[in-house]
Amino acid sequence: MTQYKKKKLFAMVMNAIVMLVSFVLMELNILGIIPMIVMACCTIAIFGNAMFYFFNYDEDAADLSEIGKTVAKSGVDGMAELRNKK
Repeated sequence: MTQYKKKKLFAMVMNAIVMLVSFVLMELNILGIIPMIVMACCTIAIFGNAMFYFFNYDEDAADLSEIGKTVAKSGVDGMAELRNKK
């Protein structure tokens, strides 16, 4: 699992926890409509993170920081080296 996917998975878990707390507050009728608004925002955030989690850049590609270092190292020669890696 790449670092990118770990971050997105962590974000989804944190949003789910916030959503669960908001659900409890809503059921206890604390803070009025605010927990419903928070739950709606969490739902959108979870959906967005899931899209990035499942439909992200190529899994087999090198880490983006490695690609950036290769290209920045020598300009055009770095691009040629990057093509040779694939």
